[in-house]
Amino acid sequence: MSNMTSVLGMGLFYFTQTRLSSGIIWLVKKALIVGFCAKDIIQNKSFFGGAAGGICLNLSKLNVNTGILSVLGNDLFSKKYLKEFKKNNIDTSLLYFSKNPIPQMKVIDDNGKELGRYYNDFGNIKFLAQIKPQKGLISNFDFMHVVNTPKNLCDFLADNLKGEISYSPGGLFVRDKSSLSINLLSRTNFLFLNEEEFNLLKKKIDVLKLFINNLKMVCLTLGSRGVRIITKDKSAIIKTKKAKVIDTTGAGDAIVVGFIKEYFKGSDYESGIKEGMRLASVVVGKLGGQIVL
Repeated sequence: MSNMTSVLGMGLFYFTQTRLSSGIIWLVKKALIVGFCAKDIIQNKSFFGGAAGGICLNLSKLNVNTGILSVLGNDLFSKKYLKEFKKNNIDTSLLYFSKNPIPQMKVIDDNGKELGRYYNDFGNIKFLAQIKPQKGLISNFDFMHVVNTPKNLCDFLADNLKGEISYSPGGLFVRDKSSLSINLLSRTNFLFLNEEEFNLLKKKIDVLKLFINNLKMVCLTLGSRGVRIITKDKSAIIKTKKAKVIDTTGAGDAIVVGFIKEYFKGSDYESGIKEGMRLASVVVGKLGGQIVL
């Protein structure tokens, strides 16, 4: 059972009900988002980006209590990002700082028509891979979503987090097949993939066998055709509703945001994915991956 209430004037957060011998208590559910923050440059405008940073900001705006495990750089945009995290009451106790600039993603376009995307991590992949967070800080979270994260850190988190895990190998896996963490996969409860990632993953493991371990759901995005939800017992496609598309940045991440938000409320998997698809239709109608409320 879940509910929402105010926490010391900080806004509304999702709670879970726990029954102890002394009675019922309410505990704040808290999600840790792991991966990269980045500076997205779209049509010569800068936006808060990176899958982990974007998901974390969007969840906080939807009243989900969140923390970020990521790396910021030594540049002005990193300072702006940190200020934005604090403005939205995001737990930054697992945020690290490198001497490099923040990663940058630039959309190459011609009069608004996207031609391609350029990404430079400025050495931050190697920096994030070497991080070994304090185990006590990790234990403060009930749920963890890991996206585009180097294998070494994924393995460490798989061994030390006791809560539920969702995993999106993402574009890092597409670019570098060795970044996949089989250890984290074996602990994963919810797996988020696009078609390219799913087809690559099938070449390495039998995805359906993961349901024997901890896997509860696979969310497979199919572009304009919708989303396929795969569970141990069934597979179903939810079709995409027509929406005006200006920029696709953050569309897949918005599905994760909607799912976590609804899951924390106690909703079923399909309701969570549908909410994510609704949020994705909002995100693509503007520049950048942030949800405008």
